[in-house]
Amino acid sequence: MEAWQLWTIIGFFLLIIEIFATVFVLCRFGLGAFGGGLAASWGYSLSVHLIVFSVITLAIFFGIRPLYLKYLKRFEADHKTGVLAFIGKQYKVTETIDKITEAIAASKGDPANYLIAIRYIEALKEMVTGKDNKVVYLPYEATGVLSSIGGIKEMLTANGKG
Repeated sequence: MEAWQLWTIIGFFLLIIEIFATVFVLCRFGLGAFGGGLAASWGYSLSVHLIVFSVITLAIFFGIRPLYLKYLKRFEADHKTGVLAFIGKQYKVTETIDKITEAIAASKGDPANYLIAIRYIEALKEMVTGKDNKVVYLPYEATGVLSSIGGIKEMLTANGKG
């Protein structure tokens, strides 16, 4: 196998690994390996292959960042993605409570508990909004503890230990 073929195989191998790694580091080495393969195909010695590989890799390492900051980074401040895109905006809920209730009932859950939890979250949100709200009192329910004990009892009786 000739040197240019080895450099090319290494370059493709690094680019394929980069597809799975997605850190854009191996891609730089892969492109440098293609440069080393090009130098090898022109018949230069191994030391020239390594110099071309190193120069191309370093040029890509230090050349891409300034280009990124100059041309692409400027759009990031204006364009929010993920959860940040939802802050300060209002949306219309298009799924009805009936569909949520049906989905919870189909999963053998209790839709009432789910809806009560949603109402608690909404009430908590209203309690903490406002300029002078410093302390929030959360209600303690003895029924929650009793239902947990009842659930443990049902689990033990289902296993034949109760």
